Amino acid sequence: MQRQGFTLIELSIVLVIIGLLAGGILGGQSLIHAAELRKTTNDLSRIQTALNTFRDKYFYLPGDLPNATQFWGSLNGGGIDDNCYTLLATGEPTCNGNGNGIVDSGFSATTFAERGRAWQHLANAGLIEGQYNGYHGPTTGENRFGGVNALKAPFSNSHYNYAFVGGVGPLDNRNFEMGASHILEMTRDFSVTEANRDILKAEDVWNIDTKLDDGRPATGSLRGPKRDNTLATGCTTTNDASAEYALTTTNNNCYYWFLIQ
Repeated sequence: MQRQGFTLIELSIVLVIIGLLAGGILGGQSLIHAAELRKTTNDLSRIQTALNTFRDKYFYLPGDLPNATQFWGSLNGGGIDDNCYTLLATGEPTCNGNGNGIVDSGFSATTFAERGRAWQHLANAGLIEGQYNGYHGPTTGENRFGGVNALKAPFSNSHYNYAFVGGVGPLDNRNFEMGASHILEMTRDFSVTEANRDILKAEDVWNIDTKLDDGRPATGSLRGPKRDNTLATGCTTTNDASAEYALTTTNNNCYYWFLIQ
């Protein structure tokens, strides 16, 4: 019996179809990634507007609001002790901030609390979507997950962190300094101990920085990590003000801080 195989024309057609499918998948991934970059750029402006609107309405920043329980009820007692700060919210009831004008970011139950409660307060006020449990993490580490206790960012397993940084200390040794200021940080989700924050390629952060600011990691309102940062090694070219984003790198080794005006 004579066996009949595929002709060259048939094989060519199959190869063309495979090529088209592969090209379509890769092209689709590029389009999705471009859309994610556009969304995080838009998110930064949207979050800043929400924060300013909250302050105009309540006269304090979210998380720092000292009478939040008068608006939304208390999770525990007066809403101002550690018993309240470590409870996970399932609705509007919340905890008060200390009203000192900053969203504290120190390593204790009380100062961690304001970072977690900030997203809950914003959601309670109807200024962002979602529902948040308000608990930032234990007293010895960080514990943030997008859509759970922090606003979800558009990239997989990522979120926005809102906090006050003091211009000196370990946080600023990792990043190009902004002085004492409130920042939004987009980084990967992590639990208890800080894992690598590298969620983006250097080119991605450069893209966002160029759209919103000056395209440089050491200056302006959007900053990148220093080159020797152990949480995002090699995102930038140097550790001083002459730094550029290391655009030749192809791995995800970058994240950013955005200054809240």
